[in-house]
Amino acid sequence: MNTYWGGAVAAVGGALVLGALERIARGRRLTLNALLLGLGLAILSQSRPYEGAFFAVPLVIGLALWLRRQEGIRVREIVLPLAASILVILVGLGYYNWRVTGNALLFPPALQQKVYGMPQSFWWQRPILSAPRASHYKEIADTFRWQLKTYRTGLTWEVAGKRLLLFWRFFLQPVLSIPLLVLVWRSKKKRLWWLAGSIVAILAANFMYPFFFPHYVAPAYPALLLLSVVGLRTLRTMRCFGRASGALLARWIVVSTMLSASAVAVGAMLLPSAVMTAESPRGWVIDKLEKQGGSHLVLVRYNKDHSLDYPIVYNRADVDRSSTVWAHTVDPKYDQELIDYYKTRRVWVFNPDHYPFALFPFRDAFVSSVTNASGWRDDRVQGVSPGGIAVILGANFIDGGDCVLESRNVLHGLPFRLAEASENHGDVFEPALSNRTAMDGSRPLPLQLGHVSAMFNGIPAPLFSISKIRSEEAITVQVPQEVQVGSAMVVVHAGKRSATAKVTILPATPGILETERSDSSRQAIILRTDGSPVDLAHPARRGESLRCLVTGLGPLTPAIATNHTGPQSPSIVPNFIVVGIDSSPVPFLYARSAPGLIGVEEIGFQVPMNAKAGLAETFAISVTVGGKRVFGNSSWIPIQSREVTK
Repeated sequence: MNTYWGGAVAAVGGALVLGALERIARGRRLTLNALLLGLGLAILSQSRPYEGAFFAVPLVIGLALWLRRQEGIRVREIVLPLAASILVILVGLGYYNWRVTGNALLFPPALQQKVYGMPQSFWWQRPILSAPRASHYKEIADTFRWQLKTYRTGLTWEVAGKRLLLFWRFFLQPVLSIPLLVLVWRSKKKRLWWLAGSIVAILAANFMYPFFFPHYVAPAYPALLLLSVVGLRTLRTMRCFGRASGALLARWIVVSTMLSASAVAVGAMLLPSAVMTAESPRGWVIDKLEKQGGSHLVLVRYNKDHSLDYPIVYNRADVDRSSTVWAHTVDPKYDQELIDYYKTRRVWVFNPDHYPFALFPFRDAFVSSVTNASGWRDDRVQGVSPGGIAVILGANFIDGGDCVLESRNVLHGLPFRLAEASENHGDVFEPALSNRTAMDGSRPLPLQLGHVSAMFNGIPAPLFSISKIRSEEAITVQVPQEVQVGSAMVVVHAGKRSATAKVTILPATPGILETERSDSSRQAIILRTDGSPVDLAHPARRGESLRCLVTGLGPLTPAIATNHTGPQSPSIVPNFIVVGIDSSPVPFLYARSAPGLIGVEEIGFQVPMNAKAGLAETFAISVTVGGKRVFGNSSWIPIQSREVTK
């Protein structure tokens, strides 16, 4: 319960309720304990109101039955303070609702559900599909889709079993289950059965809802702990064959519980995932802006694959008086409305998915990263290579909304078009309805597209396209062959605006070009000898000879000049290349320039007869340059489950 999720707060409320009820039953300081009972109910109502109500109702019913048998004076000492506490809770709750939603009877979760579609409904209610702002921001859209998918899974026996297993593992485990079994066997105290009923009630309440996490049951944790302790006390009194064996077993349970908890804690700390960076994206920005002083507005852009578990856009309760206001970028119109509202603040753009972190002024053109066309590779050193395709990511290259300005498709003449560009994955393509051969593939690429140009160490780079897709701006270029290995300065000119960035130039940066599949996943762009693509509907067959499209394999023999297409008599890649499927090398056929394409190579390989079948088998390449093995990005290939006999 000791986590950010708030279980500790609800558990404190449950503990106050239990402690106050027990002291009231013993006739101790009735007024004070009635007020403490009210405080516990207040905490439950504000931390986990739904589960807290199901936990408290059986206990309050038990209190009411007990009060029926008491004298009037005691009833007044208990009921009046408790009623006053509940009245304060209701008044405070109404005031809070009024300040947040404008209506004392409208709860914030109900308003959120109406606007954003979350949280999803109970099992017996229809799913929420018409919320107007369910897809307004990426975090909200991702969470909405996750909740809707969970709702539609339904409450099956398997789901119910997993919930109970999670509850048991988190709160009890085998050792602490023994005292509870003893208690069921030996105890006849009615109050303990009321406690057990409260725990069952809170579990039953969770079965009515599509989601479950251990902290949902936090109000009942003090009751579980109390039952475990009473069970241990009962166990100590048990004797076997005239010997006090129960006391020995009780001591063993206590020691085992402590050792188990210590082992879990130490083991968790030794996991690689437990080592967290001290510099979070949000903390880095806050530290940088606090040193500058003044007031700021930070517009946050996420990559497409940003996880909903790592949000950084949230603000203080008094947003307008905060030194830094955080907001999502939506589109130029909404962004400008927000900027106009905060017209005295400096406006910045930040993407937490780009590392190293960089904060850029909103109006200025800037380069956030320069990456290989295949994105990040499975190699320690990242960079781009002469003659290969690079993607320059940044902002304010293009004014207006999303668009793609293209001089020529990277995969000219093939049935693919640009789908997105990001630092992690570079250029990702998608199947197109036609081969898009309208543009003349024999002409060289322009050195300026629209009002945008790019240079590497002062050498102009040929431009394939400039794109703004989901507000992520990118320039796809060929790295000039004349650029020397080492550090290079990339300069982008966009009209009167300019931006610079440093990039490492490597001899080779092998990268597999990828396409989106019908299920929204990615795979390598792999073609058959007739030019048809390998995809989910037409997976690769064992023994079949295929070719995949790549970039950055290094120098070719004979060399191909910058901005020249691969000749019909292909240039050969002299470096040693390994192709792997499912972490095992496969027969390599050739590596050469791709005819008719600029900066693209193709690798021929054969699918082994014993290749593992599956729709997403790992696919990887590596190239040896100067005696050093350089790895590309990992991708996927679908392989047919069984051969079709003609």
